Amino acid sequence: MCGFEINKIYKLPNKRDEFFRNYDVKLPVILYGCGKGCATALNMLITNGITPIAICDTDKSKWGSIFNKIPVTSIQKIKSKYNDFYVLISAPVYAKEIIDYVKNFIKRERIYFFGNFTEQIAHQNYMNKNLTFIKKLYSQLADNKSRITLINMLKGWITCNYKYFQHVFASEQYFTDEIMKLSNNEDYVDVGAYTGDTIIKFIEKVNAKYNKIYAFEPNEQCFSSLIEIENNYDKLKIIKKGAYECKTTFGFNTTTNNSMSSAHLVNDNTQTCTIDVDKIDNLIKDKVTFIKMDIEGAELSALKGARKTILINKPKLAICVYHKYEDIIEIPKFIMSLGLSYSYYLRHHSYYTGETVFYAV
Repeated sequence: MCGFEINKIYKLPNKRDEFFRNYDVKLPVILYGCGKGCATALNMLITNGITPIAICDTDKSKWGSIFNKIPVTSIQKIKSKYNDFYVLISAPVYAKEIIDYVKNFIKRERIYFFGNFTEQIAHQNYMNKNLTFIKKLYSQLADNKSRITLINMLKGWITCNYKYFQHVFASEQYFTDEIMKLSNNEDYVDVGAYTGDTIIKFIEKVNAKYNKIYAFEPNEQCFSSLIEIENNYDKLKIIKKGAYECKTTFGFNTTTNNSMSSAHLVNDNTQTCTIDVDKIDNLIKDKVTFIKMDIEGAELSALKGARKTILINKPKLAICVYHKYEDIIEIPKFIMSLGLSYSYYLRHHSYYTGETVFYAV
């Protein structure tokens, strides 16, 4: 990837900014999706001088409620009152499904999805400062799909246009056959095990033939599901700690966006509890063949705390690089600095900005 191509990407029009400049002020605006992304989307609208007339949601139990002074209702009710209106998607995870559904009520050009681009300018500045490494990363990615993914990720972030993420969507996350082959002797470390969803996927992928599974999960709300899995499968160890670059106690927020999967380390007054964190190097002394990490922005610290484990075992790595805009730079940079002659891949597993994974095999 040459500098000219990067500059060309940064000159692409920004769909979000174009909307706020050019939308028809006579038409009402609604949000669709009264979930964890709604507050961010609502704040974006209000900051730009737009108060939506309603928030729509497929969940009937939410109809008739009020969210931040905005009524929640069905799109059918909106359609019965207004022939034409704008719909801004505020549920990123379900953006594609919502768009396909809303097209039954309103013409496609009235539907917008901007994703979560609240740090867009900072992101662009950071990428400009690290242009040399972006070129290096591009040149060292092992296949064309990875290189196309990187380009489209940059385009998506700059333009606030979800279509670029859709272009490179890859359905199978973490255990994709085109990147890695799993054996019947894997020692799998799931960092950010949540309720065990990826553990179950891993077990199914290897037909329940593996050596050992270690599950890192500090969130108390997730343990009942993990313990149930532990009771059903042998050779599974739940580690009730967070993975980090040192042994300490950390503030932990378990209520952000009302989602257990968004629980994360904090060092401010938003903490809801404290948790113990430690190095993987300290907690696992056995062989490790595969490490997966999805821990809401603490991945780089956890990797630093697994440095010896990685150097000794050279495990397959599947590391999320989307929680912070720096991650697409700093995580590959750290892994490459280990000098282990990995092959590197990049895949994107959603139709919005989330679920980008860097693979080293």
